[in-house]
Amino acid sequence: MNAYDAVVRSMHRDGYTPDQISAKLDVSTDEVAEIIDSTEQDAEAMPEVAALLAWAAAHDDPKVRADGEKAAAVLTALRERRTVDAELERISSEESQLEERLAELRARKNTLRPQPAGAKRKRQERDYDPSTVRAWARENGHAVPARGQIPKKVLDAWRQSQRAPQLAAVS
Repeated sequence: MNAYDAVVRSMHRDGYTPDQISAKLDVSTDEVAEIIDSTEQDAEAMPEVAALLAWAAAHDDPKVRADGEKAAAVLTALRERRTVDAELERISSEESQLEERLAELRARKNTLRPQPAGAKRKRQERDYDPSTVRAWARENGHAVPARGQIPKKVLDAWRQSQRAPQLAAVS
């Protein structure tokens, strides 16, 4: 158990509700509920385990005592691993929340930052392949330059021709 879990457990024993604990510690109610649930599960399981380990430690048979010591060591290692895993999960969750927030802040910063004079505009995404449109235009008698911007009239005609087969298929 780490200090964080201990604080949650202590507040719960003192009569705080999970919502109150969540608000005071600024953590999600799910995290608080998870810690409280594990506390209740530990409380149910521990007296039996503690009694069994005490029995093994006091046993006359050295093998039983050794097995009890091994079991105690394994339980300690499992508790420590569970604590580490829970902390890693909290850290990962917080990290992803911070990354999302940082992305939001950077996007907002970019919208507020003035563009320097003479700055290039971002290219718009094309919904067409220029070479396909040029080939279609030539086949259909439209004048189109070999390079550079395709005239809007030609693009509109090409887009219309692309919709016509779809509309015929629907009818």
